[in-house]
Amino acid sequence: MNKQNVDVITIRQHFPSRFAPTSSFWVYEQVRDLIVKGITFKVISPQPFIPSFLRSKSKYPTKLPIYDNFNGVDVIRPTHFRIPNYKLYQITNWSLRRVVKISAQKTKAKLIHAHFGNDGVASLLLKKHLSIPLITSFYGYDLSDQIDVLNAFYKKLSKEGDLFLALSEDMKQDLISLGFKKDKIKIHHLGVNIEELNNYSQKQKTTNIFKFLVVARFSERKGIHDTIIAFDKVVKRKQNVELRIVGNGSYKSTLVKLVEDLNITDKVKFIDNSVTNNPRETVLQEMANCDIFLLNSYITKTGSKEGTPIVLMEAQGMGKPCIATHHAGIPEIVINGITGVTVKERDVVEISKAMLKMMNNPELASKYGLNGKKHIAQEFNNIIQQNRLFNIYQNYLLK
Repeated sequence: MNKQNVDVITIRQHFPSRFAPTSSFWVYEQVRDLIVKGITFKVISPQPFIPSFLRSKSKYPTKLPIYDNFNGVDVIRPTHFRIPNYKLYQITNWSLRRVVKISAQKTKAKLIHAHFGNDGVASLLLKKHLSIPLITSFYGYDLSDQIDVLNAFYKKLSKEGDLFLALSEDMKQDLISLGFKKDKIKIHHLGVNIEELNNYSQKQKTTNIFKFLVVARFSERKGIHDTIIAFDKVVKRKQNVELRIVGNGSYKSTLVKLVEDLNITDKVKFIDNSVTNNPRETVLQEMANCDIFLLNSYITKTGSKEGTPIVLMEAQGMGKPCIATHHAGIPEIVINGITGVTVKERDVVEISKAMLKMMNNPELASKYGLNGKKHIAQEFNNIIQQNRLFNIYQNYLLK
């Protein structure tokens, strides 16, 4: 932890921990894999302190030690003051950029890589202090949720940042529309562990029930309620079916009530993987045991939308045909008519028709699955993408 000479300073507020092992796991994978390639890191993951009178009634995360280690990667987790109200984000940003600077101001590094736009903004003070380049990766919600507030901070980031990584062409266009220069933006896909997915894809289904699967955080934009309504239409025509929904979140009560109102509680199973011994294992087991994977996200009234959902990469990486909405960067993952089916946002009739079509045409579903597996191995392969990130880093480290 006392090491002061590193190649890259990584900034991510929600770097994985023993209490939240799946949080931003791809950031951990990038660091872990590039350490093997010889890159040295200092990982800073500010953890918020919210005064008790400002907290919601929901369970507050357990405070982690300042000097921590997650699966072999050292992490500094300084506490910063956060107000859970974006109208006062100026205060939160001041606190965040202050602890980021203090945590690394004595570090000799060649590059800063901030994950998510708000962490990029928070890294500008450190960038100025160390006089080194700053890469900022965007992931989706940081370009849609509370964008009216964040855009005021992004104006400075767009001028002073050196490189901006977008997950898709759609995200690149969002950045350009906010004033980021085109020549500073590079599309860089996330990747998944192909070998791990291959191991799971070889497992056999445990029942003869036709299983549809959703894995997502329970929030409005994931469109889980649309999937449930579409599934209800399928149930009216098919009996040996089940919809399994893995995840958790505040939106669960709305979803449970919808299932009860539709009188399909015996056909819909909610699985909270966060309370299992191994949340990720639960997800992968469910994927291996499903027939069709669905994610019907949409842009909410507040403008919230996706980036490029990893669950779609993982499902296809296991050879599962997917049904998803034509939304954000999803069409780059699920190629309509080749690796699966993309449908209009919020169109429950079209979703249900796609579900029935897959059920009634197993050869077509199998073809989609095989094509999807090849597509993910070529375009969203963790090894390939980490090599590409390594090359991006080298452009700065070798100067």
